[in-house]
Amino acid sequence: MSGLKEQVARWLTSRPIGTAFQWAVRHRAVVFMLHRFADPELGVGGHDPAILRAFFAQLRRERYRILALDELIDELRGQALPRGAIAFTVDDGYADFARVGAPIFIEFDVPVTVFVVTGFIDRRTWLWWDRVDWLLERHLGDPIEVELGGRTERIAPFPPRERMYRVTDLVEHLKEVPDRERRRVIEDIERALNTTPPSEPPARYGPMTWDQIRSLRPRGMSFGPHTDSHPVLSRLEAAESQREIAASVERLRVEIPSLPIFAYPNGDSGSFGPREVATLRSLGLAAAVSTSQRYVTTGDVNGDEPAPFAIPRMAFPKTAAAAMQIVCGLELIKQRIRGEA
Repeated sequence: MSGLKEQVARWLTSRPIGTAFQWAVRHRAVVFMLHRFADPELGVGGHDPAILRAFFAQLRRERYRILALDELIDELRGQALPRGAIAFTVDDGYADFARVGAPIFIEFDVPVTVFVVTGFIDRRTWLWWDRVDWLLERHLGDPIEVELGGRTERIAPFPPRERMYRVTDLVEHLKEVPDRERRRVIEDIERALNTTPPSEPPARYGPMTWDQIRSLRPRGMSFGPHTDSHPVLSRLEAAESQREIAASVERLRVEIPSLPIFAYPNGDSGSFGPREVATLRSLGLAAAVSTSQRYVTTGDVNGDEPAPFAIPRMAFPKTAAAAMQIVCGLELIKQRIRGEA
């Protein structure tokens, strides 16, 4: 968003002007999804603390309704109109949430639900895309070739400025193949580069600890399961999909009182299905969140299957002005004008 556009957006979304758009979201709520938080000392990119503070300050100043995720779902389950309510979630369980993100949520008394990959928190595994990033950061020699998706993929060393985008492209491709193939390709890259990542991820890719999680619970943080190792569940055999979910749910229950709400890895409509919903129900979970980029309605909790096991979330945008457009209803009006809603 350019500087001029951002100034206009800030003006349009601030009170009293922003209230004029709220009729559009009077029967809708927003669940925001965040991941990493910028920590320059460790070379971590992510959400800018200054942007989060500006956004939270405006929400509090203009008295928006901020609810914990389970509270929002309970309201919707009771057919209550959310009246533009907002909930926040964070995925994966990286340490930068504890270092950078959590203090900001605490500062503004904003509740947040964190969905953790339990094998990652236990330090039994890396998050697999970080493993790919670590490997390709060390790829300085001749191009290598791996078999991926039925064809030979040639991977050349990436210039530093391109590496993030090229790694992202490869990771997205790996999400589309069976999980067994995804794991085999990463092992092939390790062999081709003649290097093996350390057993535990370096600090830049590191997780929170269980002690940090326990210390954050009394301060407005709740925690839910996000699988054991973060595979795309639909790319697994049925038994392995069930194991990934059950292991995460059970491990979290051992460590802390956790929410009966699950977050699907990847989270788009192609990454889970009826068998995952059946597994969640059998384990006593009450709901699950997806990454469908839309507002939440009562139908997402009380409607036909897969409700309430596919509650949509919106990725938190790059600027506070863009986030305010979503919560005040201006973004929905724009979508309708474009024919997207």
